[in-house]
Amino acid sequence: MSDKEAIKKLRELKERMTLHELSRELDVQQTTLWRWLHTGKINPKMAEWLKSKLKERKL
Repeated sequence: MSDKEAIKKLRELKERMTLHELSRELDVQQTTLWRWLHTGKINPKMAEWLKSKLKERKL
């Protein structure tokens, strides 16, 4: 999953969930999620972590 794919997936999830729900589900601070969504950028290592977290949670 590239950085852009991770951001796209987050945006899809954000349409279904609130930022608070998403942060609790992924165990990431709301400000971090907001920054990723707002800037459209994510660190490559965090993108890999996010990929594994999404797969683990089956989101």
